Amino acid sequence: MKIILSYRKFSTGDTARRIQNILTAAFGPNNVIAGTESLINYNTEGENVVIEAVMQADVLLVLIDRDWLSGDWAKDYTDSDVVALNTALFEPSTQVIPLLLDGAAMPSTAELPVTLHELTRQRVIRISSTTLDADIGRLIQQFDPRANVPNNPSYGGQQYGYAPPQPQAHIYQQQIPVVNYQRTTTADPNVVFIVELIAAWFGFLGIGHILAGNIQRGVLSLIGWWIFATVGFVIAAITVIGLCIFIPMALAIPFWSAFEARRYVMGG
Repeated sequence: MKIILSYRKFSTGDTARRIQNILTAAFGPNNVIAGTESLINYNTEGENVVIEAVMQADVLLVLIDRDWLSGDWAKDYTDSDVVALNTALFEPSTQVIPLLLDGAAMPSTAELPVTLHELTRQRVIRISSTTLDADIGRLIQQFDPRANVPNNPSYGGQQYGYAPPQPQAHIYQQQIPVVNYQRTTTADPNVVFIVELIAAWFGFLGIGHILAGNIQRGVLSLIGWWIFATVGFVIAAITVIGLCIFIPMALAIPFWSAFEARRYVMGG
């Protein structure tokens, strides 16, 4: 079991170190990495190092508190946490588990860049700084029932044989096993690409997304395409500049949408 813990140092550094101690005591120091920036070797391409490590990991834990989105780091595609999330969210072998700390809420899609929207579909676990050992202990048991859960390792203890307290502790949002979200579409990506492209030329942009299983995006694309076409025709008929803008966009958007539909099927 290889685990990577993603967190923001300025707000959750102390809690992250406690979680690291608990996980390390259960799975060993070679199987737990705390902080995606620690993966980067500045003598190599840092982004590739993060991607490779995440693809080899079994779990990416994302520690989220109320200040998790402070700053513009989530919009920086070179940030090590963003690279790790973008990789793990579309890597079927890596489970992504958001840990909501002390009453923090999962950010909405409106607050996240498009590339991180998949994070909102993951099953969350609520944890508390006051019952952290118990909360992470239960998570360890979910990962591996045979694992030795240490007693108070976040405070330096090395005792084993831990027994979780009764349900008053703040633990899982739902009392069912943690599972990874995966797409279930069986559509052929090349077929989806062709269908989306041809359908768009006939005024039905979004059909390829619906075929791929991304129904919400498909419907929104269809409605948006009709609005764009209506407004575009009017503007193109009135001004030469409008015509010069409308025609390239009308040609480019179907290709872009077709590539996006294909990428969705391929898990990209």
